[in-house]
Amino acid sequence: MSNRERIILAVLVLLVVVVGYMENDRPPVVDWTPSFSRYHRKPYGCKHLYERLPDLFPKGVRTVERTATEEARSRYYNEDGARAQLYVNGTFAPPAHEARLLLDQVAAGDHLFIAAWSFGRTINDTLGLATDAIPDRDGMTVRFLRPHPEKRGFDLSRMPGPHFFSKYPEEATVVAVNGRSEPVLLFVPWGEGALWLCAEPRILTNFNMVKDRNAELVAAALSLLPDMPLEWNEFRKANPDGRMTPLRWILDQPALNWAYFLTLALVLLYLLTNTRRRQRAIPLIPPVANDSRDFVHTVGRLYYNKGDHADLARKMIVHFKDDVRQRAHIGRFAYDDDTAERLARRTGMSTGAMKDLLRRIEDHERQTRISPLQLVELDNLLHGLRTKL
Repeated sequence: MSNRERIILAVLVLLVVVVGYMENDRPPVVDWTPSFSRYHRKPYGCKHLYERLPDLFPKGVRTVERTATEEARSRYYNEDGARAQLYVNGTFAPPAHEARLLLDQVAAGDHLFIAAWSFGRTINDTLGLATDAIPDRDGMTVRFLRPHPEKRGFDLSRMPGPHFFSKYPEEATVVAVNGRSEPVLLFVPWGEGALWLCAEPRILTNFNMVKDRNAELVAAALSLLPDMPLEWNEFRKANPDGRMTPLRWILDQPALNWAYFLTLALVLLYLLTNTRRRQRAIPLIPPVANDSRDFVHTVGRLYYNKGDHADLARKMIVHFKDDVRQRAHIGRFAYDDDTAERLARRTGMSTGAMKDLLRRIEDHERQTRISPLQLVELDNLLHGLRTKL
């Protein structure tokens, strides 16, 4: 491990220690977001309620994390008997076919307890229900009318806009009301079974379970269900897909959340440092040298240092003649009228201009001494004619 890697690792460890100390030292932030999930300890979760359900239902409590259709199919194959179902949701609005399936199960002998602010179009239209809220209230008082008239005056706080039933069927029985005598808990007989409807699901949450004697209110409400196996429905509470996956549960726990992301950070650090340390060095392969170009550069520097521009001009003209013979497809290159005429037709120039150009090239070839400026002029002549071919 290099010194740079040791410094990075030390800084990371120090950062984790500092952040961990600051996180541990700050006061906990209370999440008041309603979830109504049996997995959550926050105020509007239902973990405390779920842990106490076996006291009220000794025949067993089971968590269901699938749709009513899937559960009905499983129940059909297992030939289960009647049961009690408990839904605690902010909004209870299953698809129409699932709502009708639940009502059919109740008519066949099930007991269904639903606590929600709204019950969906199918349930509302079938039963004739409607709910409303009291926007200027931050809590309410609940008292029982039957079958526990002695249980009166349960004060519930930290509940902005408490809900109540503004409309309910004539065959329903009002079990509990709020301080304004508006229905909060209803009993609706339905075939062989019954529905228990609560307009305020926050009554059943952790906050009200541990506050004052409100646990008696929850116990009294749920004790209305008959003594039969209870199914707690967790579908569509944890996430839009309706399932509390193991990863979501880990991320929901603060300690496991820290451990999970710290493990990912350490794995990433290991990959960065270990891969870099063990990878083989990529050899540097020099490009293939162009020997022809190097030879030309060498010869060019030789002529430049020697100053024999006339000899260089003659070699340039010899190379030019050979190039012209190949491009123009002529047998020989001479400074005569036939060559000038053929090159003129090839390049599109006039014959007179071509004769003048060939004459200037011939003059450079015959000279015994050429200045650098004349050599540049010759190169421009040859290049200009070569580009026109």
